[in-house]
Amino acid sequence: MHCGVYRAGFVARQDEYEREVERVYRFLADLDRHLTGRRCLLGDFPTLADLWLYTLLVRYDQVYAPGFRLHKYRIRDFVEVHRYLRELHALPACRATTDFALISRGYFLGIPALNRGIVLIGPDDHFL
Repeated sequence: MHCGVYRAGFVARQDEYEREVERVYRFLADLDRHLTGRRCLLGDFPTLADLWLYTLLVRYDQVYAPGFRLHKYRIRDFVEVHRYLRELHALPACRATTDFALISRGYFLGIPALNRGIVLIGPDDHFL
């Protein structure tokens, strides 16, 4: 997922872009199927793998979609991924360490190719 969003955002040709976008959406669709009937990636309790994935998914609608041209779908379009992300975000450790404004500033001002001196606004609902 991490490499896929960056590849989609920085390729130079349309065919490469379409291929990378499809790979990201295929990952999300596969993850959605995997999470069906599961609370977390490996069972009922979060592991380090869930926390790692949380840090990627929580950024998706906020910065990956607009910044890396991945706005065809939102997290809420993947029912199980959306549920999973909401449940992880409800954990005190995840909620307390997730600052959406800081995430946006870090991407839109901190990555030279995205830095136009403007921090995008929204989405307001942040997948919740």
